[in-house]
Amino acid sequence: MKLRFLFLLLFPALLTAQAIGLHPPKVNWRQIDTDSVKVIFPAGYEPEAQRVAKLAHLLQAEHNRSIGDQYYKFDLVLQTENITPNAYVGLAPFRSEFFTTPPQSFNQLGLTNWNDLLTIHEFRHVQQNANERRGITKLFSFLQGQYGWAVLSGIATPNWFSEGDAVVMETSLTRSGRGRLPAFFRELRAMESAGIRYTYAKTRNGSFKDFVPDHYRYGYLYSTYARREFGNDVWKNVLAEGAAYRSLLYPFSRALKRATGHTTKTLYTTALDDYRSQLQSQKKGATDDFTVLSPPHHEPANYRFPHPQEDGSIIALRTTYRRTAELVRIDPDQKVKVLTRIGFQREPYLSVNNGLAIWNETRQNPRYQNESFSDLILFDLNSRTKQRITRRGRFLSPSLSADRKRIVAVAYHPIDGTALVTMDARENPTIDTLLRAGGRTLFAWPVLSPDGQTVYSLYRQDSKLAILQKEIGKAADEAPKLLVDFSYELKDNLTIGPRGQLYFTSPRNGNDQIYRLDPASGAMSRITDHPLGAYFPGVGPAGELVFSSPTPSGLELSRRNAPLEIEAGLRSSKSTFTTYDNEGSNILDQPIDRADFPTKEISDHFGGIRLHSWSYNGSYVEPGVAVEATNALNTISMAADVSYNYNEARTGGGFNLRYGGFYPVMELAGRYRERSVLVGNPDFLDSLAVNRSDFNELELSAGLEVPLRWLDGNFVIELQPGLALSNLRLRNRSQLDERLPDDNFSLEGSLLFRLLERRALQQVQPRLGLSLQLTANGILGGADQGGRLLVRSSIFLPGLHRNHGLRLDVDVQHEQLLNPYQYSDRMQYVRGFYAPLNDRAVRLGVNYQLPLLYPDFGIAGITYFKRIRLNAFFDTGSFGLDVFDRDFEMRSAGGEVFFDNVWLNTQDITVGLQAAYRLTTDFFAPLGESDLRLRVLVEGSF
Repeated sequence: MKLRFLFLLLFPALLTAQAIGLHPPKVNWRQIDTDSVKVIFPAGYEPEAQRVAKLAHLLQAEHNRSIGDQYYKFDLVLQTENITPNAYVGLAPFRSEFFTTPPQSFNQLGLTNWNDLLTIHEFRHVQQNANERRGITKLFSFLQGQYGWAVLSGIATPNWFSEGDAVVMETSLTRSGRGRLPAFFRELRAMESAGIRYTYAKTRNGSFKDFVPDHYRYGYLYSTYARREFGNDVWKNVLAEGAAYRSLLYPFSRALKRATGHTTKTLYTTALDDYRSQLQSQKKGATDDFTVLSPPHHEPANYRFPHPQEDGSIIALRTTYRRTAELVRIDPDQKVKVLTRIGFQREPYLSVNNGLAIWNETRQNPRYQNESFSDLILFDLNSRTKQRITRRGRFLSPSLSADRKRIVAVAYHPIDGTALVTMDARENPTIDTLLRAGGRTLFAWPVLSPDGQTVYSLYRQDSKLAILQKEIGKAADEAPKLLVDFSYELKDNLTIGPRGQLYFTSPRNGNDQIYRLDPASGAMSRITDHPLGAYFPGVGPAGELVFSSPTPSGLELSRRNAPLEIEAGLRSSKSTFTTYDNEGSNILDQPIDRADFPTKEISDHFGGIRLHSWSYNGSYVEPGVAVEATNALNTISMAADVSYNYNEARTGGGFNLRYGGFYPVMELAGRYRERSVLVGNPDFLDSLAVNRSDFNELELSAGLEVPLRWLDGNFVIELQPGLALSNLRLRNRSQLDERLPDDNFSLEGSLLFRLLERRALQQVQPRLGLSLQLTANGILGGADQGGRLLVRSSIFLPGLHRNHGLRLDVDVQHEQLLNPYQYSDRMQYVRGFYAPLNDRAVRLGVNYQLPLLYPDFGIAGITYFKRIRLNAFFDTGSFGLDVFDRDFEMRSAGGEVFFDNVWLNTQDITVGLQAAYRLTTDFFAPLGESDLRLRVLVEGSF
C-alpha cells in the first residue's frame, strides 16, 4: 500500500500532532543500516530482517528498468507485535512499515512468504516515489520537503498505477502473486460477465451505493495490458513525465497519450474489453445450474462461511454496506435473522459446529497500540450467550470439535511464527501445543476430525503448500503425516464434513472451485463447476454442500442443483486472468548471494531523527515557513514555524516537541503571538463596558497526556487525560490592568472520552456512542485573573432508518468577562448566532442526519460527488452576563447539506452549506441583518 500525506500547499502550514509512541517498551530494537535502506527490527527477528534487506538491495540493483533508476534511502520498520496483516510506504517522513503477522487466507494474496511478498510489493512503491521526484514535483520537494513531494506526486499519479504496477512486480518475480489468483478478480469477473461496467471516474473514486472493485484490480489490468501492447518499459516515461508535470493539466493522462495513444479513460475501456474477451473464451465447461440461497439486497452484501443446519437453515457471516459483520441464520424461505454482531476482525472468519459458533476478534494494548491481539469468542446458538474465552492471545482460524469440548487453532508468536494448538472450549482454557512451525512456515485453516482426535491443516513452507494430518496426543516435535504433499498449487478455505471428508477451494482447473479429499483413501475430486468460482464450502448433516459465489454486488450463497464429481487429476493450464511475466522471473527459489549485513542497536527514544519537511506558505498577509522532523520509530516529533504579518508588521512563531517513549506522552512547546481580545471593564459595575486589549504573548508550556484506545467488540473506546503548565509572558500591553502580572502561570487540565460504535459504509454516523471533551484552564495565583471551563459533548442514537442518525449535543462554557486574561473562545454557540460577550454560555442541539443521494458523478477530474446528506437541527441555549444579572435566550432551526466529494481523484473533502434561522434576537448581529444566516462548512483538507 502506498500512503500519501497531503495538505493544502497555498494555505499556512499547520503542524498537527500525530500519534506517537505506539511501540511497547519491552521490544529491544536493532537495525541493519546500509547505503540503501535502514531496516529496524526487534531482537530475535534478525534472519527475516537480513532477508528483507538483501531482497531490497537485489530489487534495486536488478529490477528497476521499467520504473527508473532514481533512488533514495528510506527507513523500514518490521512490526512483529501487530497482528494486522498490512504494510505501507509513505512520505513525510520517507518510511515503510511491515506488519509481519501473515494472513490465514491464501486465495487473495497467494503462497509467497509474507515478508517476501511485502518486500517486493512495497519496495516497488519506494522506487515509484523516488522516480516521481522530477520536474515540478522535484521543485516542490525543494520548497516544501517531503510534504511537497507527496502532494505533487499524489495528485499527478493515479493510485491504480501505484498499486497495479506493484502487483505486476509481485506476480512477475514470484511463483504466486495476486495477478495469478482467480479470487483477486472474482468481483470484476462477475461484473464483466454480467455486462456491468461503471465510468472511469467511478472506478477511481468508489461508491457508497454500488460495489466497485478497488484500484489494485483495475490497476493490474491496465498495467499488464499496456506492457503487453506497448512494451515492458512503457510506464517508465509515463510516470516520469506525469510526475514532472510536462503537461500541467491531467499530466499522467497526457503522458500516457504520448506513449500509447490512449488517455486514462480510453485505456480503461480498451483494457476491460480485452479482459472481457478473455472471459468469454474461457466460459466453456461451466454451468449455471445453481440455486441461490441468500436473499437479494438493495445494497452490496457478502455472505461467507455458510454452515447448513439440520432444520434446513444456514448459519453464516454477513456484512453489507448498511451493516457491520453479523452472525445470521437464513431460513429456507430466505428470511434472515440476526443472531449477534461480530466485532473487529483482522480478516473475516467463522466456524460453527453442533450449535456452537466460534471466531476471533481483535483487541489491542490501549497505550501501545502497535501491540495487538486476536482472542477467541464462543457463541451458543440456542441460548444466545457470548463468551470471550482468551485474553491477550494471538489465536487465528479456530475450529470446534463435534462434541463442543475441544478447539483447534493457529497460535502466532511474534518471533517464532505459528503453532497448532488445542484447548478446552471454556474460559481461560489450558493451551496444548500440537505442532510447532519454524519462522518461515505457516499453519492455516486447521479443523478437527468428527471424533475430535485428529487435526488437519494447511501447511505452507516458503511458497509451497501441503495438507497435513496430526494425531492429538503425539509429541509436538513429531513430524506430521502429509495427506497432500508440498506443491505450488494453492488451496484455501479448508473445512471438514460430518463424515470426515475434507473440503477446500483451489484454482487447479483455472478457476476457483471446491474439491473434496478423503483422508482415508487419499482420493480427491472436484465437486463444483461454478462459472465465477466457488468459495467457503459448508457441508450439512446429510452431506449437502453450500458455498459462496461472486456476483457484481458481493458474495451470495449457492447450492448446486445436481451432484457433480470429477476426478481432480492434474492441474489445468487454463486461466481466467491476465498475467505478465516479462518483468523478470522468480527470484525467491534460489539463495540470495550476499553476506549478512552487520547489525547494531538503535535507540527507540531519540535514534534516527531526520528533518523531512519544510513548508513555505505564500500568504500575502502572513507568509511563513515551518520545519518538521521525526525518528523512524515515531517516538519523537519536532516542529517549528515562523511567520510575518504584513498588516501588523509583527513576527510570530513557535516550536513543538513531543516525546512518546514513556507511558505518558510529553510535550514542550513555545508560541509567540499577537493577541487582541475584549475584556470587561471592572470600573463599571452596573452596565456593560468593554475595552479592547492588545498585547504580545509568549507562551512556554510543558504537558503530559496519556492516549488510551481500546477495541471492544464493535466499539472503539478512547480515553485521553492531559495536564499542561504554561508560562505566559505579556508585553506591549495597550490596556494596563494591574490585576494581571506581566509574567504568570496557567494550568490546563483536559479529558477526552469517546465510546463510538463501528459504522458500516453507508451509515452517516455511529448508531450508538458518546463523545466528551472537558477542558479546564486557570491562571495560578488568583481566580479573578483568568479561568475557563469548557465542556463539549455528543450522544449518538439510532435514527428511523438503518443509515440515519440522531445526535444530541450539550456544550457549556464558563469564563468571566471581567477576567483580565481571556482564553481563546472555542465554544460552539447556537448555530446562526454571532459569538456573544458572556460570562457563561450553554447550547443544547438536536441533530437528525440522513443520506439524500448517491450521485456518483464527477466534474472534469476536479471533484467527484459520492454522497449528499442532510443534517436537520434545532438549537436552544443561552448566554449570561453577570453585569445585567440575567441570561439571554438563543434558539435556531435549520439544516446543513453536505457534499461528500473526492477532489482531484485523491482526497476526501466534505463541503457543506449551513442555513440557520434565528428564532430569537441576536444582540450581536449587524444591524438590519436577516435572521436567516448562511455559512459554508468544510470537513477535511489536503
